[in-house]
Amino acid sequence: MVPSIVLYEDQLGQQVTEFGPHVLLIQCVADLLEQSPHELKKRLVPRPMKGKEKVARCLLEDLQNLACDFAWILVLIDGDRLREIAQLDNPRNEGDIRRAILKRHPVDGQKVVPVVLENNMESLLEACRRCWPGLPVGRKAKPSPIERDGVLNKIAWAPDMGVRQCVLNGCPALEQLRNFSACAVSG
Repeated sequence: MVPSIVLYEDQLGQQVTEFGPHVLLIQCVADLLEQSPHELKKRLVPRPMKGKEKVARCLLEDLQNLACDFAWILVLIDGDRLREIAQLDNPRNEGDIRRAILKRHPVDGQKVVPVVLENNMESLLEACRRCWPGLPVGRKAKPSPIERDGVLNKIAWAPDMGVRQCVLNGCPALEQLRNFSACAVSG
């Protein structure tokens, strides 16, 4: 099976073994599909990139290459940055953004799925704070990427999948990305 890729804009912009947003995504997909997260890791590849410019370059210059190598190209990025990449002032939805990106580089449009994280990564951390009050998320207004990854990894590996479901309910972008990712790894 051809793997799919998830592009992330991230402050660190480097491949890390336990990249928190992706570890959480994998576990949420595993919960939904009742599959092993270890098997899903092979089919859903993370690519964190530092800065919107690198994400933009990847989407605008490398899209056709990515489309050859991966079954699906999923993008999780802050809403303001994705709108900027698509050069749209006020898109109605992710479909508008996808069409604007594909207008420049035609590939199978079903393979490219932008998911807008409306209030940055902090919206995901806020959902974690609400769902697991004991987590050390609230010490700083904006935790470092390492601290963020620690929090997201704890949520991912929590034995109670209800905590992850609560986070999905509190962060619609993660739930949307989980649903598209489940489709991507299911064939």
